[in-house]
Amino acid sequence: MKTGTSSATGCKLTCVVVLLLLVSVGVGQAAERVTIPDQLSLPYYVRPLHLEVDGTNTTVVAFVFYRWPAPDNWNLLRLFDFSGIDENEYLLQVEGFAIRDPEAPSPPMKQHLQEAAGGAVPILFADRSETDEFYYLDRNGDGAPDRIITFAELMGMASLREGLAAPFMEELHPAGGAERTLVSIQASGILDDGASFSLIYELLSGELKVASVKFK
Repeated sequence: MKTGTSSATGCKLTCVVVLLLLVSVGVGQAAERVTIPDQLSLPYYVRPLHLEVDGTNTTVVAFVFYRWPAPDNWNLLRLFDFSGIDENEYLLQVEGFAIRDPEAPSPPMKQHLQEAAGGAVPILFADRSETDEFYYLDRNGDGAPDRIITFAELMGMASLREGLAAPFMEELHPAGGAERTLVSIQASGILDDGASFSLIYELLSGELKVASVKFK
């Protein structure tokens, strides 16, 4: 998969988003804005989303890659990697900013991400039924499912569809930083088979509001 770095949202939209975040977070001069990745890096590769395919009874798992690729043996169901990511090998595919309290900078109060300038965000789709087969494998032979899906396993799945999303937008209000948690993702793009997709996902205070994808 070829990835680049984006035709990102223009300055006017970015400035509006910054203003709205500052107003909604309810903080004044104590809050600071830091840019991603120049001032703040992201210690993760991918986020999996369970999505209903619009107009069907089918569920797919969308793997949103903030970095490309991921290590072959990385468990794609695990978000954070604090062991030290090789920034030159696993290239960041997004950019944005975070609003945080300088006295308690981690986690931020709010974070905004979009596709990196001149590029697109890799999003890979696989049928839920196939991902479940790997999730419940007993790789260790101890009689219990391992409950993992590795990057190498995903790339070998029969139902895999590879996509590149531009535009891509994510709003994150993480636990420990925001009063109400939020994960909101909207993305659309092209698949490797020439079809298009658009997805929307919103998890507010632990309650799933919407999780769907359209393929055309």
